[in-house]
Amino acid sequence: MAAALLAILGHSRSIFIRFSGEKSAATGLGVLLAVCWQVGLGAAIPFVIVPLVSRIVSHSSILAALAALALRLVLRQPTPFS
Repeated sequence: MAAALLAILGHSRSIFIRFSGEKSAATGLGVLLAVCWQVGLGAAIPFVIVPLVSRIVSHSSILAALAALALRLVLRQPTPFS
């Protein structure tokens, strides 16, 4: 989990592009797929569909995070950071 957190942080604020980027949503989705593929797959659905409908990528990231939280609770998955 520490490596996953560092990967997300590295994609969020990359040293190679002067600490800008904001590309951590897809990395977070990859972490979800690695930790619990059911939650990751459920979060991938709004992550892919929402930008096709609304053309606003930030909405897809927010809805994917909410979907991941809801699916984690429904599927009774443990919190890996606790």
